[in-house]
Amino acid sequence: MILLLRMNNSVDFNDDLVSRSPADGSTHREVRADAATCPLGLAINTIGGRWKLHILRSLLLVGPLRYNALLSAIVGISPKELTRNLRELEAARLIERVAVEGQSAYGLTALGQEIEGPFRALGIFGTALARRRDPF
Repeated sequence: MILLLRMNNSVDFNDDLVSRSPADGSTHREVRADAATCPLGLAINTIGGRWKLHILRSLLLVGPLRYNALLSAIVGISPKELTRNLRELEAARLIERVAVEGQSAYGLTALGQEIEGPFRALGIFGTALARRRDPF
């Protein structure tokens, strides 16, 4: 299945994500809908879910955190969910266990630190979203 999107000419996507469809000279681009072959789909599948973005956000903003500090920082997450999500993020090589003052903590790997750019973009989107919701 291929999705066609009409993109603004100023938007430039990595060719791994989209391929141009210039047959008619339009700005349509084909987007691979299969997550196995689409880098965006892979990213969504890896960091999607209710808690992973909150975990990554906490580690990005604060740096390495111990388990109980993460549990306290993420309102509403259960210990079972935190453990499961930490294991999945470790398996994806986005976080790792590190020693902080002789104690075990979780920190971002070099790959995990790559999320900073997309998080900044999400922050800009969040600001625009908040302005639209609050008309004052």
